[in-house]
Amino acid sequence: MVVLGWNSFSDGDSSILVVPVYTHGNGSKHLRPGEVRIGNYEELGLSPQARIQPFKVIALHPTSIDFSQVPAGNITPEAMENVIHSIGSMFMSVGEYTKV
Repeated sequence: MVVLGWNSFSDGDSSILVVPVYTHGNGSKHLRPGEVRIGNYEELGLSPQARIQPFKVIALHPTSIDFSQVPAGNITPEAMENVIHSIGSMFMSVGEYTKV
């Protein structure tokens, strides 16, 4: 997973935004719509088929992550920019308030 950000509020409520890293089992090197290629996959110990799926953004409580595990490293700035752009574009046309 790629950690995008962490927010912490004064009342102790906090969450971490993450997106999953996925490797297609069929060996396909082609990106599916919305996926982002990891430019430095070798440096992170991933296969060339590994890709980030920004459309599956998740908010987790900090206790959901095992911080004793050493991070594999950082994705490239270009990949992070593409992830943020992809997430932003999901919400670009939305903004209507709907009463539920």
